[in-house]
Amino acid sequence: METIVKFDESKLQIHIEYSNKIELAHYINSLNSVNSEYSNYISKANTHLQPNDIKLFVNEIRSGSIITDLIAYSPTMLAFAEHANTLLDFTKHIANTINLLKNNPTHEIIKEEKINTTSLNNMQGLVEPILTDRNGNISFEGVNFGDNCIVNVTINSSDANDIYNKAQSVKDFRPTPDTNIKEQVLLVFTQTNSSTKNTNNDKGVIESISKNTIKIRFANDSLKKEMFFKQHPYGVAFIVDVEIQTINDKPFIYKVLKLHECINIDE
Repeated sequence: METIVKFDESKLQIHIEYSNKIELAHYINSLNSVNSEYSNYISKANTHLQPNDIKLFVNEIRSGSIITDLIAYSPTMLAFAEHANTLLDFTKHIANTINLLKNNPTHEIIKEEKINTTSLNNMQGLVEPILTDRNGNISFEGVNFGDNCIVNVTINSSDANDIYNKAQSVKDFRPTPDTNIKEQVLLVFTQTNSSTKNTNNDKGVIESISKNTIKIRFANDSLKKEMFFKQHPYGVAFIVDVEIQTINDKPFIYKVLKLHECINIDE
């Protein structure tokens, strides 16, 4: 039986005040953006957690305006003291990101790469419910056990529009990499399947890009056969051109485009 651990030491409270009715799509997109940013934050934070280790759940939705309490649950036994304030730290992250967009010029955010594209999209999504409501406000409160507010950031509709537009201007003017293709990099396979129909079990490492094991795809079947059947795929390194396909700015798939050379690692 799966054990679910509640991190009830803290919660994230989202309070939306409005004078116009809020479209359901905007409300849902706001929560989805918070959830996406939480996963993005967890994956980069120094907590030794992965996004699959801990998730946000809606604990309560209250009337009066829209007050949504989000709590963190773990599908594994991770209720250690160092993770107890994850949501409080995340609320600080939201506050810092919003303040960066409000207080820094576009060119500075671009030049110093202060906010990645995923976070820019999420900041736009989370302010969406009040963009067209002049009297609207949205606040994010990190609340600890006992309902004491530790962190609070509140923005009005004018701020929300400034944040949305600033995020868009950063995305529009941020230099786009010329290509996601890396030439003549060293690929070592960690897992293989000789079938050209199986596209899920080929994995490898390109240390010049990432030390993580990443899924491998091939530009065509003949290229896979050449790499797997002309020599044993283990104990050798392949010099290849690859296209890096990413999720949340991290490599998710290496697509091998061309094989240049095969080198015996023991040489």
